[in-house]
Amino acid sequence: MTSNSVPTTVDEPPRTTPVTVPGVGWRDRLPVRLGTPLVAGLVVLAVLALAVGPNAYLAGIVIETLFWITAASAWNVLGGYTGMLSLGHALFIGVSMYAVTYAVNHGWSWWAATPLIVVAMTVIGTLLLFPGFRLRGPFFSLATFALPLIATTLAVYAKGLTGGSQGETWPVNPSGGQFVFVGRVPYLLVIGVIALVSVLVSVFIDRRAIGRRMRAVADDDVAAEAAGVPATRTRLIATATSIALSSLAGCFYVTYVAFVDPTSAFALDVSLKVVLLAILGGLGRSYGPLIGAIILIPADSWLAGAFPGGVHLLLYGALLVVLVLFLPQGILGGASQLLVRLRRRRA
Repeated sequence: MTSNSVPTTVDEPPRTTPVTVPGVGWRDRLPVRLGTPLVAGLVVLAVLALAVGPNAYLAGIVIETLFWITAASAWNVLGGYTGMLSLGHALFIGVSMYAVTYAVNHGWSWWAATPLIVVAMTVIGTLLLFPGFRLRGPFFSLATFALPLIATTLAVYAKGLTGGSQGETWPVNPSGGQFVFVGRVPYLLVIGVIALVSVLVSVFIDRRAIGRRMRAVADDDVAAEAAGVPATRTRLIATATSIALSSLAGCFYVTYVAFVDPTSAFALDVSLKVVLLAILGGLGRSYGPLIGAIILIPADSWLAGAFPGGVHLLLYGALLVVLVLFLPQGILGGASQLLVRLRRRRA
């Protein structure tokens, strides 16, 4: 007996077009795609070394600029992102200068002593600032302002470690281990890499969750805690990062100037200049200290050479006043506002 029923067929699942996933390159594996600024920074550094290396004067200006980029970026991590306006960062730079000078004069290699000093300075400095986390606003600034003053007095009386008021000198015989070179190109390359690292650290913080947590703590730490942001841990991370970069800058700078004394190591000018560069470049912006140092440090050197006798200080001060009046959010902030206005006009 035959059946008139039509055989049923099982429907096949719909075919989907395969999705092509773009390949993950080495730049994509880096945190927040730091590959592009890293390569760009190395190229710029190589061009600078070739362009200004033979000219001692220009090389000196570039080295100074790169040093202040590092120091201002270090301060910006703490003061710009978390709102903890420290006025004592000269302490971490100065102590590192003394420590690495003492180590090298007693037979250590600069390359071996620097990592140890940076780690030790980071731990000690973080523990030193930790009690001040409870202070707010100007009270924290005043507490940190006193630290370099105390260090200056201690350095004067600790003659066995610091040389007293006469200071300590860096070795003069050329040596790669002691970081003593005839030309300025090696100094430019090393501080260039250090400055690049400091900027990339700022970029990393700016684009990651830790940066958002730092800004939340800066806005309102109580509300941030209520939202689940660990305020104390966030401040500790910012403090440790800032001190580490400052210490690294100090370990390099003494090799370049070849001398350290209490007055220069813990000068108020150092603490204020890092704040000034970060604010004028763009407070709390990853590239703010970079822009501030690139514009203001060469301008200061040029004015000092063109207008001797103290006149350059008046002109430099006038330049700062103009920037503060017309660019209250810093150079980067003003540039961002200008771009927004131009886009609105085009629309």
